[in-house]
Amino acid sequence: MTDWSRYYDFAGDEPRGTVVDAIRRFGRCATKELEVLSGKPRPVIEAELWGLTRDWRLKPVPALIGTLWEPA
Repeated sequence: MTDWSRYYDFAGDEPRGTVVDAIRRFGRCATKELEVLSGKPRPVIEAELWGLTRDWRLKPVPALIGTLWEPA
């Protein structure tokens, strides 16, 4: 079962962090989770994620129906 309280702390009234901050805090994250946490549209998040992959900061992990992201 998912512990939603950790998402509440990250996505509360405080300024939102970067996707790298979210991955550091929560560990491996799905693209949709990062989209919800950041509040940005999916194409923007995907571009940011692949840019971070290009810079060797993130590692994509293929999953059944999408991609999980973890620190490189």
